[in-house]
Amino acid sequence: MRLLMRAARSTSPRAHALLAVCYNGAMRVCEALHLRVRDFDFKRGSVQIIPAQRARKETFYSGGKITSIEKPLPEPISYPLPTQALGAIQEWIKKENLQPHAWVFCGNSRGCSVIKFACPGGHMSKREAQRIYQAVASEAGLTKRGRGIHALKHSRLLECARKTMDPWFVKEAGRLASVVLSDIYVRHVKMQQTMAAVGGKV
Repeated sequence: MRLLMRAARSTSPRAHALLAVCYNGAMRVCEALHLRVRDFDFKRGSVQIIPAQRARKETFYSGGKITSIEKPLPEPISYPLPTQALGAIQEWIKKENLQPHAWVFCGNSRGCSVIKFACPGGHMSKREAQRIYQAVASEAGLTKRGRGIHALKHSRLLECARKTMDPWFVKEAGRLASVVLSDIYVRHVKMQQTMAAVGGKV
């Protein structure tokens, strides 16, 4: 992460802000792309996030057909962000002179296939966010195939699991639907620690 963020800072303020908020907020990319300037409270050090997982379409199979049901948007939740991430966002907002109602990451996308969300004016597309991540990762020398911007969320939750070993904390930190999911991160860390303790020689 240090290599990635260093490369992001040298790439552009936009890249740094995007990757910093995705990582430190343990955000899915669609959560980050739907942020407006007014969602950030720089005095309190927090951001208002609409949890994407709670707004996903429900799909079920019935009578030989696949049916999807839209969910209403959940209420946003307040999520703390560290000073470094807030600083990256402030730098980007100041550089672009963004107004409170503006999307933090502007673009041409005016809708979301996962969340029923009206996007007047247009925000950055997920494809563009992925392109930025890949460019920064390449600059940092991180060329492992199959990695995408969503890996930032996993990295953050693994860090939370490593430092707390508490699946309930990881659940809240990642806004996960179930503690069963968050326990996977804790068990992964325990396995890493156990394997390191066991060691081995080739």
